[in-house]
Amino acid sequence: MKEIIADEKLVAKCGLYCGACGAYLKGRCPGCAAYAAEMAAAKSHAVKRK
Repeated sequence: MKEIIADEKLVAKCGLYCGACGAYLKGRCPGCAAYAAEMAAAKSHAVKRK
């Protein structure tokens, strides 16, 4: 198992720490914080197109 490293960028908006999640540590998930950032960017892009 990978070492859990403290990184404030891996704290999701809900307060969970993605850096300690098994799926994240195994490389199956980019992390909730990264996912939320991607969704915000997509939403921003969609608004600009209207």
